Amino acid sequence: MTGAMGSRLSPAAEVRSTVGAMQVTPANVLHIRNALLAESQLLSDKVAVATARAAVGKPGHDPVSETAADGFNQKIKALMDQCHGYVNALTEAAVSLEQTAKSYGHTEQQINDSFAMFQTDHPAPTSMPTSSAAPGPPLLSFARSVAGTAPGQAAPVPGDLRSLFPDADGGSS
Repeated sequence: MTGAMGSRLSPAAEVRSTVGAMQVTPANVLHIRNALLAESQLLSDKVAVATARAAVGKPGHDPVSETAADGFNQKIKALMDQCHGYVNALTEAAVSLEQTAKSYGHTEQQINDSFAMFQTDHPAPTSMPTSSAAPGPPLLSFARSVAGTAPGQAAPVPGDLRSLFPDADGGSS
């Protein structure tokens, strides 16, 4: 994908790149995993609703309307596929961090309890803000942080996962 900011990674690659740049330790692995898992669950529900509702009807019975509607629907499907890929990448990263937590000695019970506590401390928003300036909880957005940094350089920004967990990257922020 390219845009005004130049070349960017796919949403799934953004997740892998951002998570890969973080310093995971026994002390923060569950917190990072919980944030990714909560975000993937929230976005999964939002993407499912958007996918079910996203379609352009054929406004007329002329050949142009049918061709245009089919073209728009193909583009919408491609966008929804990218969104599903992003959610899947978040989930895969959370599962990977769960395995890492187990290798650090965390038990299944500790992992489950930690997620339950995280959900209590960080309830899902009742509405999804459309920008970082919108009222409500901040968006956990990897895209803003990755799009504005050079490859291999991870700078936290407001609303970015790393801004919620400043010690998640080893304290270098």
